[in-house]
Amino acid sequence: METQENTVTITADAQQAGGWWTARATSHELPPATARSLTSVTTQLKKIAADILGTTQEGVDLTVSTELPDDVQLLVDQAAEHQQEAETASRKARENLLRAAVELKDTGWPVRDIASRLRLSSKTITEATSRDAASEAAPAVEAEGTEEIEDVA
Repeated sequence: METQENTVTITADAQQAGGWWTARATSHELPPATARSLTSVTTQLKKIAADILGTTQEGVDLTVSTELPDDVQLLVDQAAEHQQEAETASRKARENLLRAAVELKDTGWPVRDIASRLRLSSKTITEATSRDAASEAAPAVEAEGTEEIEDVA
């Protein structure tokens, strides 16, 4: 049993047969859980683990693996690879936009105009240009999720 700050880490395998999912812990001796959906069987196994191990459900870090057909696993692996590439490209695009904001600010563009042109918020532009003024390094990129474009009209 691996624990970190009152968290129990459990690994399990789940299989589907006849419309039912069965999940069995592979890292602990726990009774299996059975349910109609993968989500439900995961929740049930987490409840079982919490009850038997004397912790809360929040204190159980459960990772459930399922075996996929080879052709489906290939698609899932390719999708994960493309997602990683997209995240990397998005991060690089954001870095370039923030560098462009700093350059535009240095040439005298107002923050509102930079924000409008680069489709970033004025707050993001202000933070990027103030960070750059504080250090010569490129501005740090922070994940902000999907951001609404500020109305600058």
